[in-house]
Amino acid sequence: YALGKALRRLNRVGAADRALDAALAVAPGHLRARLLKLRLVPVIYDDEAEIGRWRARFTANLEALTAGVPPSAAAFEAVAETTNFYLNYQGLDDREPATRWGDYVHAVAVARFPDMAAPPRSKRKSGGRVRVGFRSAHLVDHTVLHLFRAWMTGLDRDRFEVFAYAPAAGDAETERLAREVEHLRRFGPDFERNARTVRSDGLDVLVHLDVGMEALGTCYGALRLAPVQAAAWGHPVTTGLPNMDLFLSSNAMEPEGGEAHYRERLVRLPGLGIAFDPPPLPARPADRAALGVGADDTLFFCAQSLFKLLPQHDHVWAEIAARVPGARFLFLRTSGAEVVDGFMRRLDRAFGALGLRAEDHVVWSPLVDRAGYLALNMACDVFLDSIGWSGGRTTLEAVACGLLPVTTPGAFMRARHTAGILRRLEIPETVEVDKAGYVDAAVRAAVDRPWREDLRARLIANRAALFGDRSWMPALEAALAGEPAGRAANRRP
Repeated sequence: YALGKALRRLNRVGAADRALDAALAVAPGHLRARLLKLRLVPVIYDDEAEIGRWRARFTANLEALTAGVPPSAAAFEAVAETTNFYLNYQGLDDREPATRWGDYVHAVAVARFPDMAAPPRSKRKSGGRVRVGFRSAHLVDHTVLHLFRAWMTGLDRDRFEVFAYAPAAGDAETERLAREVEHLRRFGPDFERNARTVRSDGLDVLVHLDVGMEALGTCYGALRLAPVQAAAWGHPVTTGLPNMDLFLSSNAMEPEGGEAHYRERLVRLPGLGIAFDPPPLPARPADRAALGVGADDTLFFCAQSLFKLLPQHDHVWAEIAARVPGARFLFLRTSGAEVVDGFMRRLDRAFGALGLRAEDHVVWSPLVDRAGYLALNMACDVFLDSIGWSGGRTTLEAVACGLLPVTTPGAFMRARHTAGILRRLEIPETVEVDKAGYVDAAVRAAVDRPWREDLRARLIANRAALFGDRSWMPALEAALAGEPAGRAANRRP
């Protein structure tokens, strides 16, 4: 079983499947191995057809799981160990599988902790403040805390009493948060103790900031730890859980009809629905020569994890390279060697189809710290957004570094972060309706330097207002207080 988990992380899913079969041959009742095998998907894919095959297998297996493995208390350990994280990176509508899995995890969690199935009583006194909690395993120096800190620190303290539930092994950002909220609870490894701590706090509302990022997050969400429970877009996919009441999202990022993508009731906060503190920038950009990039080359930054880059979109890099002399694409080597090698094989095919060599255009960044990452942004010419799963914090940091993004929004909120950011910056020129327009905009940004610099100047002029926007706060407060949306307009900005 341990071998199967390790091979899965390396994207050696066939070998992982065989290892899990071997585990089940030794111990047919090994639920952790069975559940992982049934929900196995790759980290990245070789082609679009492979996505379809694994999707079909997952769907069939999930039906078999929910029909054939009773949701007993004994199954809790198994569902608490792995997530369906990589399923969400296939670029498809995940509401149906998320709902089926959410119902199963809910049933398992309730079987294990039946007394935590019903809502606890609020400790709010008559006329007192709304007691609201925020839970995440990532209330550390992590994207989730950087995106949602203002939710915890900016609520009107005359109306709200704030609780935060953070990992015991925090860091300096956790300590900063502890000084900014009234109550910070530190969660150790004991799930039951942590869940009972939340219930004993007598909250009115509990906000789960990133259900789906780690397995226990789904388990916490499967129980009823507060009378009202809400999810946020730290992981921008429906939780699928039957007792998650709200999904707090961004009106600038949601598509028309986005409500259909969620089991929860969608709440569209105005604008981005978040504030962002820009990071301190390093004194100088990264050394382009050290990266092997010439002074006259155009360096495109492709800053996303490789599992966000789907094979059906590989051709865009090659099409840009075919039209931009000296085009170089900077990718991050943050994945394992097997994943990197698989991605390069895909690029070799895409570039080869146009008579190009991927190795002439692809640059791999060395491992860098946060300052080094920002320096890479500062050294690049254009930020190319990932298609199908857009940059969030990465795009905001690119903007902080004065780097111009290019994007094309997809069908789901998770594919529209950068488009929302650019429109709020009043730069619609690099938000394109399709991949052909995306290529055209990237090429123009590379070869038409006056155009690029004009857009960059507008970006720099408008970014402070974007980062500091709090116009969404009254709507967030109204949602947390259970007020009609119209009353938010009468609250403080």
